[in-house]
Amino acid sequence: MVKEELLKKIRDLGFKVGYYGHDEFASWVWRKRKELLDEASKIGISEQARQVYEEGKELGHRQRIFDERKKKEKKLSEKRKREEILIKLELKREEFLNSNDPIVVASPKNIEKPRIIEKPKFIETPRILRRFFSLWD
Repeated sequence: MVKEELLKKIRDLGFKVGYYGHDEFASWVWRKRKELLDEASKIGISEQARQVYEEGKELGHRQRIFDERKKKEKKLSEKRKREEILIKLELKREEFLNSNDPIVVASPKNIEKPRIIEKPKFIETPRILRRFFSLWD
């Protein structure tokens, strides 16, 4: 019973180190690993404990790679879905514009921006200062 619990703790520590990419020589990892391996050597399973730690570490590393691939695939599928939606919307827009609907025919084709949303002249840099600043460019 104690042996299995200890091996599970060692495997979990190895998994965390492998998954999160912790350095084995980091203080907390080093202390925890040494503590668990000392307990294992008291029971007489130190070699098995080292193997279980390495297996857990490798398993954690593989799981991390798998999760990253899965995350990338999910992002790509979401991007594809957005692109498909945009294409469908563009097709519907083209279809609507090419239809002979009275609303479309009566609507103006060339719409200019209202002057109220243009940038006011007083915000721009005065001409004399622009000339002055251009000396240093």
